[in-house]
Amino acid sequence: MLLSSADNGTAYFDTSTFVPLVIDELGTARCVQIWHAARRVIATRLLIVETAAALAKARRLHRLTDQQYAAAQAQGDRLLTGVDFIDVDSRLIGTAAGLARRFPLRGFDAVHVAGAALIEGTTMVSGDRQVLDACHELGMATADSAHSFR
Repeated sequence: MLLSSADNGTAYFDTSTFVPLVIDELGTARCVQIWHAARRVIATRLLIVETAAALAKARRLHRLTDQQYAAAQAQGDRLLTGVDFIDVDSRLIGTAAGLARRFPLRGFDAVHVAGAALIEGTTMVSGDRQVLDACHELGMATADSAHSFR
């Protein structure tokens, strides 16, 4: 099962599951399946910055040629038009700070969890175990980009 039958068809994609949509890596096939299964994809605008940074790093590390980098950027830009973005405002940051104190999350990951928690019935799609564990403990549906729904 890609998304829970109990959710509303909304999937929150964090960077760990968005980047594999534009760079072929572990979990790409599953991320593509979940993307297509979702009725709605949401994310905070942080996804834009983190994706740009991930692609640039892959280029600097010579994991991508200049041509592959340009193609990945173009694909990312196309996919981002299908995302309903959540603005990172003071309320979201306050929620994220509380989550960072409660769970072993990095700052950006806490922002992603806070964003996903805003819309009831959202499935958090991530490849990050700490993000998935925090969401699960919060009672949210999760989909691991490398494993099945829980």
